[in-house]
Amino acid sequence: MKTYQKNEKYKRDAYASHYDEWFLATKGLLFDLCERQVFAQAVKNNNAHSIIDIGSGTGRITEILSSLDQRAVALDFSWQSLHMLNRKQLKNCSAVCADISFAIPFKDNTFDLAVSCQVLPQLQFKELLVAAREVNRILKPQGLFVFSGYNLHSWRYKEVFGAGKFDWLRSKQFSSRDICTMAAHSNFSIVAFRYYKALPLNYLHSHRWLAVDRVMCTIPWVNKRLSGYTLAVFQKKE
Repeated sequence: MKTYQKNEKYKRDAYASHYDEWFLATKGLLFDLCERQVFAQAVKNNNAHSIIDIGSGTGRITEILSSLDQRAVALDFSWQSLHMLNRKQLKNCSAVCADISFAIPFKDNTFDLAVSCQVLPQLQFKELLVAAREVNRILKPQGLFVFSGYNLHSWRYKEVFGAGKFDWLRSKQFSSRDICTMAAHSNFSIVAFRYYKALPLNYLHSHRWLAVDRVMCTIPWVNKRLSGYTLAVFQKKE
């Protein structure tokens, strides 16, 4: 494990006990529900029965997945985060401690669907490719990988980093070119790009503004420039 990963693991362990409270206080309840539904919809649309949450942390996304009566595995390298997840006693859910940039401890062709919320951008390029290939390996043929990251095309990041440069990873921002390169290097085809959270968070404490935000995130080209987050859907090739 590299130094930056050790530092990230230490941070995750240290903040695990109050991460959920911090997230709600910082992002807000409605944004939390919105992001959970993004991943829940992927399960509903594809009739997935076996799911793995890559980098689950304390189980914010795992909670909504397990509530759909599907078998879910929560995988993370922070033991303290998984301890907090286990305290939630989620049904149909098991927790596994592992480092995705090294190996995922499951056999080939195990899962219908893999999800990952804001985790892959924390990896440097080499580790990112290892993780993507491992996800591909454990998915069944035609299995889907649904993941999110910060959207580098957003106007918020225009003056910060140039698109297509892989040293962007530490800054947690994906360009469409980055995602295409990742798919090509890990034997995935790209099913879809989607976007969410166009408005600042202080607007998303109202159902009315949340509805407006969802509409804005469906408008071609506008959504790419306004949205803070991108959601990519990969499919495993035969």
